[in-house]
Amino acid sequence: MQREATREKLRELMKEVLHLDRIDGDCQMGEVETWDSLNHLSLIARIENEFEISIQFEDFIEMISLEKIVDVISRYLEQN
Repeated sequence: MQREATREKLRELMKEVLHLDRIDGDCQMGEVETWDSLNHLSLIARIENEFEISIQFEDFIEMISLEKIVDVISRYLEQN
């Protein structure tokens, strides 16, 4: 899957999980009120399901912005 397609799919997941109308730029965890630890876990679970990957803990803690999440997903997809 291309990086841009990954980014767009992720934007849709983030809007659903974080209850956002839109996502501008590089959405970051500390900047989004609804992106708390519980919603972070929900987002990671949805990402694993939608992209059919299993995210390791060291990558999980790195996933604090849209672009960092795209980077992690892209790495996992390249491995498959």
